[in-house]
Amino acid sequence: MAHTYTNEEIERLKQFPGILTVTPRRIVFDLEFRRALYEEWYLNPSKETIMDSFIAKGAQLQASDDRFITNLHRAFVQKGYPMQQMIYHGGDEMPHKTEEELIEEGVLYRSFEQVRFTQDYLDMLKKAYWEANGKKSVEEIVLESGYAPRDFGKYRLQGLRKRLEKKDDKTEGTERAEEPVKIVNIDKNTGTVIRRKSGMEDKQRSMGLIWTKTKIEESPFIRKAGTGCYELTEAFLNDAVHFRGLPVADILSIYCLDAIPSSYYDSVDKCLRTWKTTGEVVTFDLPVAVNRFVAMRRLLEQTLAEAKDKIQLMTPPEKKAACEMIDKLPRDAAGEYKTQTIREKLGISQTAYYKYLRRERYGMVKADKALSDIEAVRKVFEYKGFKKGSRQIYMLMPKIVGRKIGLKKIRRIMQENGMESDIRTPNKQKRAMEKYLKENRKPNLLDRRFRLFRPNQIRLTDVTYIDYGPKGKEKQRAYGSASIDPVTGVLAAFVVMDRNDQRLADATLREMDNFPCEYGGKFHSDQGTLYLTPEFQAKLAERGFDQSMSRRANCWDNAPQESFFGHFKDECDYASCETLEELQAMIEGYKYYFNYERGMWDHLKMTPVEYESYLSSLSDEEFQKYLDAEEIRYREMKAESIKKAKARAKDLGAMDDDDDDEGGGDDE
Repeated sequence: MAHTYTNEEIERLKQFPGILTVTPRRIVFDLEFRRALYEEWYLNPSKETIMDSFIAKGAQLQASDDRFITNLHRAFVQKGYPMQQMIYHGGDEMPHKTEEELIEEGVLYRSFEQVRFTQDYLDMLKKAYWEANGKKSVEEIVLESGYAPRDFGKYRLQGLRKRLEKKDDKTEGTERAEEPVKIVNIDKNTGTVIRRKSGMEDKQRSMGLIWTKTKIEESPFIRKAGTGCYELTEAFLNDAVHFRGLPVADILSIYCLDAIPSSYYDSVDKCLRTWKTTGEVVTFDLPVAVNRFVAMRRLLEQTLAEAKDKIQLMTPPEKKAACEMIDKLPRDAAGEYKTQTIREKLGISQTAYYKYLRRERYGMVKADKALSDIEAVRKVFEYKGFKKGSRQIYMLMPKIVGRKIGLKKIRRIMQENGMESDIRTPNKQKRAMEKYLKENRKPNLLDRRFRLFRPNQIRLTDVTYIDYGPKGKEKQRAYGSASIDPVTGVLAAFVVMDRNDQRLADATLREMDNFPCEYGGKFHSDQGTLYLTPEFQAKLAERGFDQSMSRRANCWDNAPQESFFGHFKDECDYASCETLEELQAMIEGYKYYFNYERGMWDHLKMTPVEYESYLSSLSDEEFQKYLDAEEIRYREMKAESIKKAKARAKDLGAMDDDDDDEGGGDDE
């Protein structure tokens, strides 16, 4: 985001050395100050050097000053020695424009896959730039033309800067930023490395960072050297290309050219990558010869290590060709790289090596058999175009190809060769869900004894879908998550959202805090995914709940909660709501109505809140009588459930009249 300086920051920055002007959006630096700062920075090119210089001159830096320090550092890296006044822009008030908008306004145009400045816009910028006579930066010229420099991007602005600084430029060039160091005039005789000139040459030369004329003339690999220029010989390039796998610093070190600054490395690397060798050769003195030997040995070890990994993946014919190539290598007179040494480094055993050389088809029989097995399995797999699994292929194999292949091998061949079959394949998602259920499901602690507890000792919960929207329009679906106390009927929470995800369960849990349950109370739900996650179960534990779950596909284990949803859908005209917000407002009104105004016939015709107060007011003796009556009702319910289950089993033919087993009713 663009930074705007406050009045306090402006007054503080005006006290800094080298700053001419400060406005809310820009800082203007003195040219001579920047040149002196650049000379310090060049010896140790980093942001810390710039910061240390400001501190040494008495500036009190703050964290916000990192912006213009970073900008100075980037300017030194990209532009080199300061040639004109620098303005650091903290930002501009112009709105950001996309590349497509700039194309529509005639500032840019698309040429094949590149986007370039239009010639009319370039001509306008050139005229303004040369009329300013160096008093304005390219960014200022772009701002005055009505566009924000940031919209063009760093590389395109760098290309534009070079275009404007070149008076006789008539053609459209690339807007990509060029490398700080370029290699030019590279033909079959010479390769030249040129860098930017700066006022630091004398200092660098005195510190030994640049070769003196005498040192350069002593090297057979430097044709000539001048201020800001090295010319490499053809002999150097012809020999150095053999070491292209090494870093540039190591390559230069081989030829005792360590003194060449690192700013040249990218250019040398580019030159070596594009160089085509010629016939010129050169003799080496002892240090270079030793360096070349060490480097060649290092490259050889590196090549052998890479070849070892590739040989492990080769087919038998390819391994045979590799062994034959090793056998044809010239013998090492020093004995350091004997055939045995090369074999060991490539991971080829002596037995295998000589068998590959002496036997025409060593290792190929096994490969041929593997190919034959693949073709046999593929033939059966494609037989008559019907889908087949591994077992069916195993059974059809003798009939179609006249031989057998093991079932495990058939499966491996099918997997490795893309012969996929979706017949009776295991459902990975289902298996993962079953494992998840097994690890996180909880036992049924209630066993339908919903009313055999004191108030606020039990909480039931579940989720239902709610389709809403006026007639004639497409229905929208929301999801309602509710929680009730089955003892008193109090609705502790009812949350509606447009998604049935973890947020819905978490929001229900938070709303339940308005009707707190006793510590150690039971939280009962079905085995839905929302209630199985470790995160949700941890939140229940934090609130002191013991989690309980219904048996799978058994809604009777959560009957009071299911009954609540039935009453809600019968009594509430939620389908008339047009928006989710309208539905949520209706739910809020229904919650109050349900808890404080709506009576319950089997709860002494009291509202849930009244019935909770009534039960809480009972003495221990009176509450025990209440529990005894509820226990009788519970047993009658169980007996009736067993009776109905047996009658249904007889109707389905699963039970004879003489069968006296009463255990099935509990599973209804």
